[in-house]
Amino acid sequence: MIRGTQAVSLLRGTLILLLIVWLLTNLVRLVAFSWLVRGLVIMAAVAVPIIFQQELRRAVDMVGRARILTFSRQSHESSRQRVIREICAAAERLSERRHGGLVVLEREISLREYVETGVRVDAVVTDELLTTTFWPKTELHDGAVIISADRIAAAACVLPLSAARQMPDRNMGLRHRAAPGHQRGIRRRRRGRLRGEWQHLARRQRAHHPPPGQRAPLHPAQRVLWRRAPAAQPVPADTRRLPGVGSGMNPFRDFWERHDDTVRTILNQLGWFAMALVLAVIVWVVASTEDDPISERVFNSRIDIRLVNLDSDVLVVNDVPESARVTVRAPQSTWARLTASDIQVQADVKHARTGEQVVPLQAVMSLPGAVVGIEPSQVSVQLDVADRKTVPVIVGVTGEPTVGYQIRAPQPNPTEVTVYGPATLVSLVTEAYAEFPLNGERSDVNDTVSLTARGQGQRVDNVQIEPSRVRVTVPIETREGFRSVSVLPNIPTSPPAGYIWRLESYEPVTITVTGPQSRLNNMAVPVLTDPIDLSNQTQSLEREVGVILPSGIEPAVEGQTIRVNIMIEAIEGFRQFDAVAIELQGLTPGYRAVITPETVTVLISGPRFTVNGLMGEDVRVIVDVTGLLPDTYQLNPTVNVAREGISQEGISVLPRVVEVEIIADGTPASAPGQPTPTLMPTSEAETPTPSP
Repeated sequence: MIRGTQAVSLLRGTLILLLIVWLLTNLVRLVAFSWLVRGLVIMAAVAVPIIFQQELRRAVDMVGRARILTFSRQSHESSRQRVIREICAAAERLSERRHGGLVVLEREISLREYVETGVRVDAVVTDELLTTTFWPKTELHDGAVIISADRIAAAACVLPLSAARQMPDRNMGLRHRAAPGHQRGIRRRRRGRLRGEWQHLARRQRAHHPPPGQRAPLHPAQRVLWRRAPAAQPVPADTRRLPGVGSGMNPFRDFWERHDDTVRTILNQLGWFAMALVLAVIVWVVASTEDDPISERVFNSRIDIRLVNLDSDVLVVNDVPESARVTVRAPQSTWARLTASDIQVQADVKHARTGEQVVPLQAVMSLPGAVVGIEPSQVSVQLDVADRKTVPVIVGVTGEPTVGYQIRAPQPNPTEVTVYGPATLVSLVTEAYAEFPLNGERSDVNDTVSLTARGQGQRVDNVQIEPSRVRVTVPIETREGFRSVSVLPNIPTSPPAGYIWRLESYEPVTITVTGPQSRLNNMAVPVLTDPIDLSNQTQSLEREVGVILPSGIEPAVEGQTIRVNIMIEAIEGFRQFDAVAIELQGLTPGYRAVITPETVTVLISGPRFTVNGLMGEDVRVIVDVTGLLPDTYQLNPTVNVAREGISQEGISVLPRVVEVEIIADGTPASAPGQPTPTLMPTSEAETPTPSP
């Protein structure tokens, strides 16, 4: 239906365009292009019938006429040969009568638009009709005759004239100029299949219009296109130029003459190009906004403030805010992967002077988007020139050594340090102070302590000390009339039989005493504490006791006591009681029980004195059957010992589980070998449950 029409080319171009669109939208991420394609899908449903309107009408018309069913290929070929014979015959007659004519045969490209410009004929092709049509006195002689589907479709049709500047002969008539123009148009539509058609026509003109005496006969079908033209005048030799070579005097003018049309075309299209560029940018912005919407909100984390372009010899004196809160405007794709490391807030102090300055904050992002707000928007920065100097280290000792001891001058290492910082603050520093604490030490102490810059007894901040820590040694020595002596707890007795004791700890292990120096020098050491009696002690104890000192010697600390911790433990003993009978507890009236085995072995460990004193009647093994119904159970026996001092952890029963069969009166016991229910242990007062 569409064969022989422009619909074939349109359909082919549409399919290629759809393939390109599919590749661009699926393989390449073009946001604006994809947005345009989505918007044009609906418009395509309306555009396709409009674009193929003529072809659809022709298809419907052909279906109505049913032509596609009436002509066979053989009849079509014979009809075409007949048309060619008629055209050749008409051309021969027109040549003899020296009448012009223009006949156009419709082939693959439809000529319907040119048919509409002439007079409809729709007649069978005959040489008589063609000769009559091109008779100069008829109304239809001027124009072209278009033959379509082996019939004369129309006559006096207007064809596009050739716009070429270099015509073989400017005296050609309307039909002669329309013929090459029409062929050039066909060439453009068919994308170069008739490439070089105009040169072919020029060669044909020169070949069929040679000088007199050398004229070659024309084919009858060619006489319809050409009339005799005057011979071309020769070009003077001094005005000839080689092809592609200008005069050489003005290269720009030669270039302009050769490319005048091209340059003018480009200049004429600049406005359209600029408009297309602007529209493309607008479409891209709109498509990007709809595909990836932009939102503006406060970032959820605070961003650290960085001072940039700070000279090496300039320092910040005051405390600058460490972080700021930012408001970000960015696409949704940026918000999905935006982190605090992607944003930088900077205070540029490159051109700031010494003293207090107000510096605006600037923010940059490494992802698409922008920071539109910073809180605070500016910071106050106080700058000063850097300076350094050397100051001595002063050690201040806090606290006191043990009574009877005194300290000598502390010894820091190193004795001097360097202070670095703003010149105004460094000038205030006079010393590096090291505080060394003491808490009752009796001998020399050394430790590493931190330094603090001080000036006139006041602390100076915002400066650096190099090194920031020093090693300090504080010598400690005994004062005159004092002596440090060791102490020994005095324990003359032992605990009762079956118990042992050991000394856990006592403190202080040494004490300072005071008295005449001669007696102190002759004093026996260690000194004993007051006696501690353990004869009736069966448990551990802690006591504070005094010390026994020679006459004339007293503790340096009034009321000095010694705290003594003594551990008292029982000596472990072990007994085994065999064949201990099992007693039932809580048996329901009307029931009787059978226990297997009836006796168990009990192992008891504990204080030896208590264990050795146990008798057989002091040990009872009990099985609790309270609330149990007739059945067979596996129960855990418990042991009760009638003596104190023995814990359940030191008691074991062998076997740990016994079998108890509860039987109602008058019911025989189960036969040996039958499965018996299993009962969970009752050590935690759980209700026994027989196994199935």
